[in-house]
Amino acid sequence: MFFAIDHDTEIVPAWAVGKRTEETALALLYRLKGSPNGTRPQDLTEAWNGYPETIEQVFGSGVDYATLTKEYESVAVGPGRYVPPRDLRAAVSLHFGYYNFVWQPRTLRGLTPAMAAEAVDSPWEVADLVGDC
Repeated sequence: MFFAIDHDTEIVPAWAVGKRTEETALALLYRLKGSPNGTRPQDLTEAWNGYPETIEQVFGSGVDYATLTKEYESVAVGPGRYVPPRDLRAAVSLHFGYYNFVWQPRTLRGLTPAMAAEAVDSPWEVADLVGDC
């Protein structure tokens, strides 16, 4: 899964679910390209080798780009559960919908990330996301 988060508003304007491939990275970056509200994008990634080429392909030189390298110790926690891709995409979309439109982080003082980004005027309820499921 790839996702982007805006530093100032905390909104997640784009995400893509898939394998760690150029195709999934491009899906995210093309969705992200039109969303920074006219500001020069700043892209901070972890050290996957595919980022420099995909970022160049989508943004050219119109982006500030850096790589953050972290090292983690792998700890086995037992067998994982398989989630079919369609269900995973739906779950991720619901999560980021809630994150952007319902959740009000303390750092935004009563605003949701979508309100801080001036995408909506008021917080949504969960029912606004899911309707009459």
